Amino acid sequence: MAIFESAEQFKDVELGFLEKLAGDPSFGPKFAAMKMNLKYNIKDINQEVWLIHHDGIRVEVIWGPTNAEPTVELTLSTDHFHKFWAKQMSVAGALASGDVAVKGPIPKILKLVSMLNPAFDLYSGYIKNKGLAKLESA
Repeated sequence: MAIFESAEQFKDVELGFLEKLAGDPSFGPKFAAMKMNLKYNIKDINQEVWLIHHDGIRVEVIWGPTNAEPTVELTLSTDHFHKFWAKQMSVAGALASGDVAVKGPIPKILKLVSMLNPAFDLYSGYIKNKGLAKLESA
């Protein structure tokens, strides 16, 4: 874990961001309407983070295990989680090298990817507002 000082800092930053993302009108309702459960396996801290839809209406963010079934599952490190949202890595390169692994139906994954542009801008603003300028260039 090179970018974050601790698992607690990762949780504070990234859980807060995902909650903001889930509540954002440009992302949350569209994600919920996809009726997708997105599971992140954060391998270097052995943690699960979920975005779960509820009846296609709202999105809940969960830190830790749940009984939900994942539609799409990503396995990556805390550093790659940050680098993805900060647009500091090549997703194709990370997939090819095994730094990021994805499981799930390709149509759902492609639909999710097509909705992410506003989320990247939201992340940039979020880390600036939290006073985490060091993460912008990490």
